[in-house]
Amino acid sequence: MSQQPPVRSTSSPPPRPDASMSLLTNVTDHALDDGYAEAAARRSAGGTGLPGRLRARLGLAAALLLSAAVVTLGAVQAQISAPTLAKEREQLINRIQSETAAADKLQESVDALRDSVGSTQREALRKQGGDRAELVSLLAGATPVQGPGVKIVVDDAKQARTSGGGPRESSGFSDTGRVRDRDMQRVVNGLWQSGAEA
Repeated sequence: MSQQPPVRSTSSPPPRPDASMSLLTNVTDHALDDGYAEAAARRSAGGTGLPGRLRARLGLAAALLLSAAVVTLGAVQAQISAPTLAKEREQLINRIQSETAAADKLQESVDALRDSVGSTQREALRKQGGDRAELVSLLAGATPVQGPGVKIVVDDAKQARTSGGGPRESSGFSDTGRVRDRDMQRVVNGLWQSGAEA
């Protein structure tokens, strides 16, 4: 009689009886969390440093506190300097008003001196000019005149007034639309050529 070799089963081993309780098995096998294990290893190695996250949070909190302190100090400084700025502004306004009043007085003085010079010129022309004194005085512009006349208003072009810049902004001789001395000379010469007497 021949013997047959034993039959081997190719199927998988039977499941463990505690397979349905893998969570409980994991908890019992690993009683400590990995973080606790790391902290314990650090303590045993002699390190007492803080974890990275806690260190980052503490750094952020310190930066926020520093920012708040800087802003608070700036606000306090601004509040302290506000009365000083108001006082300086008041002094500046008073100075402007006093200088404006002084300029007005000087302008009145200039006007009075101009009238005095004009009357002195007229008197000198009357003495030196003889019968032609009135004509010379009239041509020199030293005598006020009355009668029919022409009123001419000369002003800068509209675009020159709205463009901003002052009359000395451009150094060239291009036409900027602003009134210049040669323009006034042409107007006066044209008036004399047309028969203006004064």
